Amino acid sequence: MEKQVKNILSRLKKINQTIQQPSFNNKNNNELLKKTMISLERILKYIKKE
Repeated sequence: MEKQVKNILSRLKKINQTIQQPSFNNKNNNELLKKTMISLERILKYIKKE
């Protein structure tokens, strides 16, 4: 689980960096956002159970 949390944090950093760039490429970022949101949801559900 700790590895997943680190993964998500690094993805969130990537997303934040990309969003701030003027050449914001939608296709790649949508995929990244989707994966991150799914992982976040999983982790939050896990935390809720604990």
